Amino acid sequence: MGEHFSKTAPEDSKLFYAKAYNIYKAVADADADSNDLQADQRHALEMLGDMELSGIGTEQQTDTGITHLEQAGTPTALMRLFQVYVKGIGVDADMMKALSYAQQLADMNPKSPHTG
Repeated sequence: MGEHFSKTAPEDSKLFYAKAYNIYKAVADADADSNDLQADQRHALEMLGDMELSGIGTEQQTDTGITHLEQAGTPTALMRLFQVYVKGIGVDADMMKALSYAQQLADMNPKSPHTG
């Protein structure tokens, strides 16, 4: 997401992204204590994490963004976490962490030859 949006967006866009961030936050926070996240909550956590990593709609918050992506646990979130640690986006590059996210992603696909 972050690579598609400019941090120097016009004021209208900044306001739009701030509103979107608040909406995603409200959806993610609904029944946040539940271990059984709904699809819309997972998507909201995924979007929050990406926005926080990129500083879009909010200030850049690397640790919080990573936490939200981990909580989302979606294939897209795991791929983003893989990229974060391969490229060192806001953190030191860490190939072992990157590979752990790649393995989690592979484990989600029972037909993957890399499961287990």
